[in-house]
Amino acid sequence: MTGINLRPWREMQRQARRKRFLLGLCALLLLALVVIVLGERYINGVIDRQMARNAYISRQLMKLDERIERIDALRRQRRQLVQQMTVVHDLQGSRAGSAKVFGQLAQALPDEVFLTSVRRQERLLFIGGMAQVPGQVSTLMRNLDQAEVFDAPSLIDVKAGSSEQVPQGSAFQLSIRQESPSTMEGDQ
Repeated sequence: MTGINLRPWREMQRQARRKRFLLGLCALLLLALVVIVLGERYINGVIDRQMARNAYISRQLMKLDERIERIDALRRQRRQLVQQMTVVHDLQGSRAGSAKVFGQLAQALPDEVFLTSVRRQERLLFIGGMAQVPGQVSTLMRNLDQAEVFDAPSLIDVKAGSSEQVPQGSAFQLSIRQESPSTMEGDQ
């Protein structure tokens, strides 16, 4: 048999395979590095876009919060204005009602009777006065009952006696319920 030495050829083949393996490994590492870099850029881009969206939403929320504050301030101001308008309306209504009450009181007052006090508590009027003849107090009560702004007169107290102004008269106290403003306004 002839002696052929295949060792150098095998060695060269081994070296060529090793070189191909190292080149493939380097290519794979380079490819992995490119994929990692591109993936990182993509993820950073997605994160940046999301951060931009979040910043936009935050700005819009701040604008909406400012609008809500302005709306709340306007609602408070509106509530105050409505309260003021209600007070003014009530005052206007009570002014006309007060004039009507005093007008009806003056019409119901018989001769020789005069009033010393008129006091109001909610819907009740407390009237104090002097009459020369006790019968005139009942005439006053009848007249008040017939008046359109009063209802249910009630005598609280009558004292017979004399005073400086009415030498032989009667001091009286009576209460009378005032009609509601809605019925008084309907008559005007």
